[in-house]
Amino acid sequence: MVDLISSLIRSIHQFALCVIILYVVSLTAFGQTQNLVISAQQVNKALDSNASYSAQPDNSQWRTRNVSVTVSPTTASLQTGKQAQFTATVNGTHDTAVTWTASGGTVTSSGLYTASSAAGTYKVTATSVANSDKSASAVVTVSQPIQVSISVSPTTASLASGGNQQFTAYVSGTSNTAVTWSATGGTITTGGLYVAPSAAGTYTVMAVSGADTTKSASAIVSVSAAQTISVSISPASLSMAQNGQQQFAATVSGSSDTAVTWSVTKGTGTITESGLYTAPQALETDIAVATSQADSTKSASATITVVAPHAVALSWSPSSSDDISYYKVYRGTVSGGPYSLLTNDVSSTSYTDPSVQSGSTFYYVTTAVDSTGEEGAYSNQAQAVIPVP
Repeated sequence: MVDLISSLIRSIHQFALCVIILYVVSLTAFGQTQNLVISAQQVNKALDSNASYSAQPDNSQWRTRNVSVTVSPTTASLQTGKQAQFTATVNGTHDTAVTWTASGGTVTSSGLYTASSAAGTYKVTATSVANSDKSASAVVTVSQPIQVSISVSPTTASLASGGNQQFTAYVSGTSNTAVTWSATGGTITTGGLYVAPSAAGTYTVMAVSGADTTKSASAIVSVSAAQTISVSISPASLSMAQNGQQQFAATVSGSSDTAVTWSVTKGTGTITESGLYTAPQALETDIAVATSQADSTKSASATITVVAPHAVALSWSPSSSDDISYYKVYRGTVSGGPYSLLTNDVSSTSYTDPSVQSGSTFYYVTTAVDSTGEEGAYSNQAQAVIPVP
């Protein structure tokens, strides 16, 4: 009876081992290599103690061997200190968590990368939490920021209200030289042409770089109230001989632009751009006009009466010096001077002044010049009263 029972127990043991071996073979046949954490001793123990024991395969490696990780974007270019958001995708497991690391710079647990302060090429890596052998990386190229600089010319300007000024911006450190103009008062075009406001004050004109909006340059504009422009002309009236000449002078006030345009609005005389008038042959009355170039509504005029010519004949005693080369003749309109030089290099002791105006009084003096070029003192003054025709 004892032998029968022992034989029965051995048969049960053998059957159990056969079942285990068949289970292992079946798993291998289907490509599912698993570790059976069980031994013959454990089977014997389970059978001997009548305890229930089941073979439990270690499925952890099988569950994660097909895990894959991808990172997006796979490349990035950043300036030092700038940021980029990376995203990791995990397939082949329910656990999609990753651990982020960077070879340079920093990266948060959510994949927000901050570039290093040093230029270079770095890797941002996402590693699967489910299987630390699985990871993916992105390559980040970090460069130093562009050193943009900007200047404005001119840096200061003074304008009357309503006046304009052209400003120019110079941008370096980038191929993008575009700027955005602005002004605290007045207006400015995209090309930098500034127009002052009607109110006097101090205003700022600013140019901001299109390549780097943190870079700008400015100019200060002082705006004053507009002044009334006025023009005067000298002499305002005169009489002169036919074909004679007269230099006119114009004075412009109320504007920094003092230029004028000369014209003869009545008569046949002519006048140059510099105001030199030439009387005609005809006996007539001409009007010469100087018009402000700053404000064409502002002008002044002179009246010229063209009369028959008069002349003043001068003669004097020769110098007592033996070394006299020539004489100079001077004329003034006020007794005692000042005098203006009429002519020099007069070799004789007489001279005729043909450029006199009727109704005027002139005062004449002469000087003697020796061979060394030294000029003597004025002679006695001679007066000439020109009659009115």
